[in-house]
This record gives sequence, structure tokens and C-alpha cells, in this order.
Amino acid sequence: MLHHTRTACRAMRSLRAVLAGFTLCLPLAAAAEDDALTTAVKACGAIRKNSERLACYDARVYPVASGAATAAAPMPTPEEVFGAETSATPAPAKEDTSTPPPEELSKITARVTAMTTLPRGELQIELDNGQVWRQVEEHELLLRIGDSVTISRAALGTFRLKTASGRVSKVDRVH
Repeated sequence: MLHHTRTACRAMRSLRAVLAGFTLCLPLAAAAEDDALTTAVKACGAIRKNSERLACYDARVYPVASGAATAAAPMPTPEEVFGAETSATPAPAKEDTSTPPPEELSKITARVTAMTTLPRGELQIELDNGQVWRQVEEHELLLRIGDSVTISRAALGTFRLKTASGRVSKVDRVH
């Protein structure tokens, strides 16, 4: 019986040591998560366009804050957030100027990978960069899969798609 008591005491000491080590590591992990979250918030906060900033928060901050990711996701590229804009209102001035603002693109060029004609006759165009754009105006674009298109910023926060043949139409980003 004495042998069983000693074994139980040793096991308890081992368990206490493991638990003590574990509880010492928890604050370190939380601090690393806080650093990742702070870095993500600062990087996204530097983006001027409201919806592009929101897209950045969704991609980088939410996974860290929700615990879905333990490390910050890579910063979305300017091309990935191009066109996610829904408001032409500039963001308020930021106090932290230590992080340079991400590059703001005026246009992107990509190839058409798929097209769908929507019920009202407008086209929904999928590009090789993963973006999906919807035609706002009814202009015949004469597009085919594989054609190159350029989407550029236009007046008042709108976007226009230009085909290789020079045809132009106003578009909105769907995804």
C-alpha cells in the first residue's frame, strides 16, 4: 500500500509540473496572438477605401480574433481588394503613420475564365484572378473566354471594364 501511495504522489507532482508549465505558456501564446491581431489591425487600418479596408479586416483580423488562426493571414494584395469598394467616402485620417499605406491600384488586367448572362441581359464575368464582375450597363462587349480585359477606376467610385477590342461598360464587383 505504501508503494501505491508513493506512486500516486509522484504522479500528482508530475501532473502539477505539467499543469504549471502549461499555465505559464498560456500567457505567452495569448501575447503572440495579441501581437498578430495588433499587426493585422494596423495593416488593414492603413487602407483608405472603406470596403477594401473591410475586406482586409475580414481576411486578416477576423481569423485571428475568432481563434480560427493562430498566426496572421497574409496581407491581401491590392489586386485582391480592388473593386471591393462600395463607398467613395474617404476614410478618416489615421493617427499611426508608421505603416505606409498599401498601394492603391487604378486598374487591373485579367483574363476571362467564365461568363454568365443574367436575367436582365447583363453579363457576369469571372476572371482568372478569382474576381467576379457584373455588367451594370447594357453594352455588347463581344467577349469570349480567354479574352483579356482591363478594369479601371472611374468617376464617383465606379468601375469600367474595357475589352481588348476597345469596347467599354460600367461594372460592379460581385466577388
